[in-house]
Amino acid sequence: MPSSERILNREFCLIWLVNFFIFISFQILIPTIPLFVSKIFHNDAIVGIVVGVYTFSAVLLRPISGKLMERPEAKAITVLGLLVFGFLSICYNFSSSLLVFFLIRIGHGALWGISTTATSAVAADAIPAMRRVEGMGYFTLSQNIAMAIGPGLGIYLISRFTFGKLFFCSMTFSVMAALTMLRVKAPKKTDISEGGILNLLEKAALAPSLILFCATMIQGAIVPFLPLYAGEKGVISYLGLYFATFATVLVLTRPFVGRLANRKGIYIVSLAGLMATVMALMLLCRLNTLTGLLASAVCWGLGFGAIHPLMMAAAIQLAPHNKAKATATIWTFFDLGIGIGAILAGYVAKYWGYEAIYLTFTMFPLSAMVLLISKRELFRPTPITTISNIS
Repeated sequence: MPSSERILNREFCLIWLVNFFIFISFQILIPTIPLFVSKIFHNDAIVGIVVGVYTFSAVLLRPISGKLMERPEAKAITVLGLLVFGFLSICYNFSSSLLVFFLIRIGHGALWGISTTATSAVAADAIPAMRRVEGMGYFTLSQNIAMAIGPGLGIYLISRFTFGKLFFCSMTFSVMAALTMLRVKAPKKTDISEGGILNLLEKAALAPSLILFCATMIQGAIVPFLPLYAGEKGVISYLGLYFATFATVLVLTRPFVGRLANRKGIYIVSLAGLMATVMALMLLCRLNTLTGLLASAVCWGLGFGAIHPLMMAAAIQLAPHNKAKATATIWTFFDLGIGIGAILAGYVAKYWGYEAIYLTFTMFPLSAMVLLISKRELFRPTPITTISNIS
């Protein structure tokens, strides 16, 4: 294979590591920050808001960060942002009030929006155009491995040590990301038009972004509230096994998702992923045994492991000359889904209990299936291949 068509080139491997460090820094806090807040305030609605305010601040910065990535100093902005991102992680341990805590969350989320948009833009440039679906699958594997390892690692750290050690660990991963980013080339410039926030979003990427939004709504409900729900059901001791199973499914299936989509089309593979997601939620609704918990982890790993990389790839390929805008757009919806999902799940838990969360949230993958079917011409093999050839 010519070196120009190789996915695992130097630039791709470096940005893969940067993305992994950013995500694991973030993921170890997802299940532990809610436990930290719940311990103090004893209010599930506040738990949802704590997760939501982080992601909403990232949402506000996503379109702007897409614009920043077109500036000559994009790399310096990203490195500085990662260092401050790590500094804010350790600041959680010294928050003296709820107001200070929320201000830290807002700043943390804003920098999360900048850094993850930057890594995705660099990855899109590093992947050969003809192999972008497969390449984005490998790239998002860095996110999904961190998503699978991070929550379990976070719970382990607070069970064996203290929240202070947890926040220090999060900061360390952010610093490692910044140091690795120093060796990465700045993202290439693309044409981003002037205008307001809405003009900085890529319209061509809206369909895959909305589908991913529905998937991350579920992510916003599962990860923050599953530790609380598992404790209520008496299976919290198996939570580490849940995330390990989720990680195993992601790692084993991810290399095949992109290749299967290249052969069968993004539409078919994504539809199967959404069906698996519905099954994962239904299994959580009746969580009474270890078998049910692990079966849900398998289904969720298959579902999110297919939807996430394929919608990322589709968004970029549907806007081949505006990759930075497409990246900012789909990450905006990614974060928006987690934020809205967490807040909605918090209020559902407060008034109807944890079990009701997962039953209620089946509406989101079902809605995504309706959208996917109605827009299936965008995800057929022929249009995606044609767009790949143009870019």
